Amino acid sequence: MHALILCHNVIMPHTLFSQKEIKYLMSQRLARIVTASISSQENRFLQLDVVPIGFDFNGEFFYRRNEYSEVY
Repeated sequence: MHALILCHNVIMPHTLFSQKEIKYLMSQRLARIVTASISSQENRFLQLDVVPIGFDFNGEFFYRRNEYSEVY
């Protein structure tokens, strides 16, 4: 048995997000990707790099946008 979610009048397969979370994600256009690495062996300093990215979410899939607003 598969759970279905009604999203903008389209029935979609079950996702990991609640209806409230889906609504929130669909209202957003900017996300941040964070990577972490150790800068050197001596001080073991953790280097965090944060990159903002544009995205679209259709209730099931995320689509990344480039700087020209084209969807991949």
